[in-house]
Amino acid sequence: MDITFDGPEEARQPLHSLESEYGLLACLVNERDSYIKVAHWVTPEHFYAVAAGQAYESFMELVQGGVAPDYIAWETRLMRQGIISGGENILLKAINSTPVGSSTYA
Repeated sequence: MDITFDGPEEARQPLHSLESEYGLLACLVNERDSYIKVAHWVTPEHFYAVAAGQAYESFMELVQGGVAPDYIAWETRLMRQGIISGGENILLKAINSTPVGSSTYA
């Protein structure tokens, strides 16, 4: 079976979900064990958004360097690397767009 695409070449895009990418980044900050769960199969190249892949790579480098990667350490590293600036902060975008559940109920 041949599958053809009749649209313009530039209209083709690989499957992606920015919400999922932001969700993974937010999870890394909010749940300490999440990196251990995904590190063996998620690489920076798996991200569609370049900045998200760079942020994930930066997180990996913190962990591999023995740093406990909390939000402040991660944001500081991203700013030093020039990946984020005060105005365009992918971490804040990720965290603010991702609901965080709680295991306790009021």
